[in-house]
Amino acid sequence: MADGRKQLPIVNAGEPDKKKRRLPVVQPLDEAEQEAYERPAWHWVVIGAVGSFLFFLLGLQLTQWFAHREILRLVGEGEEAIVRRALLTDAQEAYLNALIYGLPLICLLASSWFGGLLVGRFGGQAGGREATLSGMATGGLTAAIAATSMWPRGEAKAWALAAMILIVVGALGGWRGGKRGLGRRDRQPVSS
Repeated sequence: MADGRKQLPIVNAGEPDKKKRRLPVVQPLDEAEQEAYERPAWHWVVIGAVGSFLFFLLGLQLTQWFAHREILRLVGEGEEAIVRRALLTDAQEAYLNALIYGLPLICLLASSWFGGLLVGRFGGQAGGREATLSGMATGGLTAAIAATSMWPRGEAKAWALAAMILIVVGALGGWRGGKRGLGRRDRQPVSS
């Protein structure tokens, strides 16, 4: 060299196929992620419940459209539906009941899973408990809406059973989604 300093050889300069080993680096959170982490955990219960309930409404619309189409195909409408319903086989009756009761429960389970995933993945300090509570809140809100049509007809006992089933299904979906979301968190905040 011209200025008198000794030039050091470059490591791995002749071997491009060797990978450089790097230490894992925990990146500091940006402003939005830090705000989400500092949000109280109970806020995420509400956020998860609202998100899953909106998803539930969309899914319920699709499942009810499909169920209505299938019911019309099986029994028709009007007075002929009463006669055709009486003539259904046991398998057709089971299929009809699965459409009426099973599809909304599957929709609730999927939407609660989505809400739990949201809480688990982005929830900051929130964890599996908050994800489960958001699913329970979605099931409870669904049961409250069902009460508006069941109570005036005097079906309080049937509503109580339906409410328990809805809350348990919502809690199960929220819990599983929360577990999945917690496994997907990529980094934790760095204490400064």
